[in-house]
Amino acid sequence: MKTRDEIEKLLEDKIPRDAVATREGGGGKRLSYLETWYVIAKMNEIFGNLGWDQETVEMREVPGQDKPTYVARVRITVSIPGADKYSSIVTHEGTGYGRDKSGLNPHEMATKEAESDAFK
Repeated sequence: MKTRDEIEKLLEDKIPRDAVATREGGGGKRLSYLETWYVIAKMNEIFGNLGWDQETVEMREVPGQDKPTYVARVRITVSIPGADKYSSIVTHEGTGYGRDKSGLNPHEMATKEAESDAFK
């Protein structure tokens, strides 16, 4: 397990260009964001694959839609060792929306979007 100082140093590493993607935002602006694969790899490097957890805490169908539509909520939890014997727990949640389009699974779409939101 890494120390708090080692974790802080790794979190300050420069982000490689290939880990940053862009997309169109509102008003014609380009938005930059971290690719989820990079965030997961970095979390594994820093916290180990047992030092963080991800769980889907909500999956519900949105009533009254013409096609199956779901909302998902995903929680990411990280345990950071403290300077003393106690750890800090950091939690972040993300929400995703999925609607049946061209045979795509709306459950998967909602979960993927929620995971991506929570990781970032």
